Amino acid sequence: MKPLRLIEKHFYFSGDDHVHSGSIDNGFFICGFNAHKKLSFFYFNAEVTDFQKEIDFLNHEMEKRGFPSESCTIKSILPLEFHDHPFFNETKWGSVHLLDPQTIEKDFFYYPESGRLRVKILSQLVYQSPQPEAQQHKIKVLIIDDSLTIHTLLKRLLSRAPDIEVVGAVANPLDVEKAIRKYNPDVLTVDIHMNPTDGVSLLKKIMPETPIPSLIISSLSLQDGPFVLDALEAGAVDYIQKPTMEHLDSFAVEVLEKIRTVSIAKVKIKKNVKIPEPLLTGEMDSRAMIVMGASTGGTEAVASILAHLPKEIPPILLVQHIPASFSKAFADRLNQLCPFHVVEAANGMVIRANTVYVAPGGLHTRVMTKAGEWVLKVYEAPPVNRHRPSVDVLFESVAQEVTGRTVLALLLTGMGSDGAQGLLKLKKSGALTAAQDKESCVVYGMPKVAVELGAADHVLPLEQMPQWLRISLQKKKRTA
Repeated sequence: MKPLRLIEKHFYFSGDDHVHSGSIDNGFFICGFNAHKKLSFFYFNAEVTDFQKEIDFLNHEMEKRGFPSESCTIKSILPLEFHDHPFFNETKWGSVHLLDPQTIEKDFFYYPESGRLRVKILSQLVYQSPQPEAQQHKIKVLIIDDSLTIHTLLKRLLSRAPDIEVVGAVANPLDVEKAIRKYNPDVLTVDIHMNPTDGVSLLKKIMPETPIPSLIISSLSLQDGPFVLDALEAGAVDYIQKPTMEHLDSFAVEVLEKIRTVSIAKVKIKKNVKIPEPLLTGEMDSRAMIVMGASTGGTEAVASILAHLPKEIPPILLVQHIPASFSKAFADRLNQLCPFHVVEAANGMVIRANTVYVAPGGLHTRVMTKAGEWVLKVYEAPPVNRHRPSVDVLFESVAQEVTGRTVLALLLTGMGSDGAQGLLKLKKSGALTAAQDKESCVVYGMPKVAVELGAADHVLPLEQMPQWLRISLQKKKRTA
């Protein structure tokens, strides 16, 4: 067994095979591994003071040693407010993995010979980031876009990741089926605006026969919202906006992350599922409150639940991780689908029965008490769990503010852990809680963490959730 060394130095370049350990409290840890040079570094500080100054120092030391390279892997444990720092969005890194100290136990172990960082997440999950050279299977990506400029850009960005391989690029959507047979891709990237066939029509054609996880990459605008939702309904897993030159660095980080997420997702082709009638009849208790949170795969999951609820419902508050330009379109589509009102939440709205409030993209939404009523506070603040809106922000506010009412909370499909801690706080406050099961999730991330935390009273298939809500909130009136 390799000897263990406690990390004592703040900054350290290593070529040794010792295991180093440390403990995160108010500080941060950054490590990197250059696969070609077999060189590691780590930088540990027990308390964040001037983060920019320390990053400047780190950059200087790394440049002196010629460390930056596309074969590098950067990993870090640091507070969420620093996750968007430009250092982590630099395109010179092959890949970047960021952890929030609040989601892990304090002790961590670093293996400089391989660049492996080992921590315990939420006291139960073990995170062991992969080595680039140890990838057993690269994610094979097929690009579908009629812009040759986008072909070049995506090939350049995706080729920097050691675990991703661009196997082909198709400009004419009529050639896609032939390319799929030739390349057998793991992930498709699909533009919406193409000729002679648009991306939505293409997905509707190929998904029933070849359900390949797909990422929409398009020039999205408010007007495109319905098209994106159509694409998700047709089986696409996620979406991202084509970058402008000024946002190219952040796009590079996000698109790699989304490719990896989409590659492990389950493709869900929409079909009509008959929901068993509830065992009780009568109206749902309008004095109750329902809160829901979802991410990847969530737009269709949410629609599936709401479409099977009766006309008279308690207020429902929803956080779906969604771009700012699409939350209004998402609310409008649900409003057309459902017998009750669905609106995009706005600051100061009083929470009423028979209404679903969709948190706006790009803003946080929480519940507050004002003049004896519960109202919505919609505001701009830093991302939480890397998301804005954040499920945890909404859930935790309901746990704190909403008293004297029955509260039911659902945590649905999505990558990451957003909502898990909030669901636990809701459960401790007396709410009834449920998480979507693995089999029905597009991505079993957020519900998985919640289940492992013990935050979910029930773990349910998606198709059983409407019935659970209806029965749980049924007025006590049984049939004869």
